[in-house]
Amino acid sequence: MESITVFTPTYNRAYCLNKCYESMQKQSCKAFDWLIVDDGSTDNTKELVEKWIKQKTEFNIRYIYKENGGVSSARNLGIDLSTGNYIMFVDSDDYIDKDFIEVVHNYATKTECDIVRCGYRNVSLDGKVINEVKYPLGNIIFSKDSMDLIMKNIFFGYGGGIFLKKDIIKKVRFDTSIKFAEDIKFICECFANGNSYGYVDYVGYNYLYNDNSMTKKSNIEVRVKECIDNVNVFESLSKYCNDTYFMKTFIFKRLNMKLKYLIKTTNINYKKFLEIMCYIYEKTDIKMIQVNLNSLNNLEF
Repeated sequence: MESITVFTPTYNRAYCLNKCYESMQKQSCKAFDWLIVDDGSTDNTKELVEKWIKQKTEFNIRYIYKENGGVSSARNLGIDLSTGNYIMFVDSDDYIDKDFIEVVHNYATKTECDIVRCGYRNVSLDGKVINEVKYPLGNIIFSKDSMDLIMKNIFFGYGGGIFLKKDIIKKVRFDTSIKFAEDIKFICECFANGNSYGYVDYVGYNYLYNDNSMTKKSNIEVRVKECIDNVNVFESLSKYCNDTYFMKTFIFKRLNMKLKYLIKTTNINYKKFLEIMCYIYEKTDIKMIQVNLNSLNNLEF
């Protein structure tokens, strides 16, 4: 079996990292290297991982500590230090089923896909399954000339569980200037270097649903950053899609969705909301996108 680096960035997640470790121990495939990049944790993460290393597991564990710089900087360091022919991302909050690595690796080698994804579960802190998310068409392979279909079927946004050939990453790295939609940007840019993107009809990744995570905080500044990042990311990805009208409409719908979330999760007043809209117009190309659209009849603002 070709070598695999399973990469986990972490920051003050000692309270749930053990669940991730246990899922690595149970893997039916042991031919992988687990690389943990600690992004400046101040809890007992280091002591916890060092204890695992001393236990001499069937798979190799590497631990790297760095000064805090955000998850994207940790992911970039992990990519630089990865030694496998394949790289797989597993976030420290999450865990995988015992046959996960075997299933996605077998699918990748059988189909020769450069990037492989599967379904995932949203689970609570106590392990209760909230829901399952699967691609509706089951097993499917997108070729490089079907980027329009990729962009119109945004099923790959979450970085956890992504399995890809290291060869196609090349100089692509996570954008450290953004905090939202950075996974989508990274994966699309990697796919631009590859030839095929596969989805296996299998659910084996468990995503910890945490109401206290950054994407759930009711903070106006965070929500505004989310709006701006989403507009800028999808505008930058428009070059990969031949259907210009679709992408421009999609960006407006995406912004509309994020603005509704901003209103729903904060105590923002109308005056402040108008100020924010002006700010978003200044910080993005959304105004030019609007000017170039022929019709906005199907959108609600």
